[in-house]
Amino acid sequence: MTRVALVTGSGAGIGAATARRLAADGMTVAVHSRSSREAGVALAEELGGTYYQADLADDEAAKGLVPRVLAEHGRLDVLVNNAGISRPVPHADLAGLTADDWRRLLDVKLLDGGLNLR
Repeated sequence: MTRVALVTGSGAGIGAATARRLAADGMTVAVHSRSSREAGVALAEELGGTYYQADLADDEAAKGLVPRVLAEHGRLDVLVNNAGISRPVPHADLAGLTADDWRRLLDVKLLDGGLNLR
């Protein structure tokens, strides 16, 4: 049975390159993005995988991602938690970042992004 990999944030950049490598290694790849649906769908089609859209900063959306992959593929062997977000702030206004801004950045980048993998 083919192994299944989910690569979060794989609509472009490092995530897309990782998805391509895993597909080249024979895995079925679940491509994920928050907002670049067109690029994600195209990559999934290129790789013979599937595409999932979810905002990992949204707990409910994040908690639903892995179950959706499992429902479609019946298994998940590899998770590459590549997703990240940024909030451009002028250097002169770094104090303008709120506690909520920092929490959202840290949740998606450092925690499991709400994927509930524990």
